[in-house]
Amino acid sequence: MFTMDVQAVQLVPHLKASALYFKQKLAIHNFTVYNVVTHEVVCYVWHEGEGEVTANVYASCITHFINNHISCSIFPSPLCARSSIKSRQQ
Repeated sequence: MFTMDVQAVQLVPHLKASALYFKQKLAIHNFTVYNVVTHEVVCYVWHEGEGEVTANVYASCITHFINNHISCSIFPSPLCARSSIKSRQQ
């Protein structure tokens, strides 16, 4: 079982000087996936210069997580069937 969450935008660096506050802030985004069973945490972190906060970005994070952190036995898909056929042929 997995849970996902988006952290509120973090502005860095943390400055108290009012003149610098509006000129040098960089928005950092954090999308986290947590495996409730194994307690594994995967964080996808990017700043506003690297990407926007759109559904496409989150879909890319979820796709990356599924492809790299979920085995075929847990999340069966047509790709898993192809890879198991190839491994049997070798």
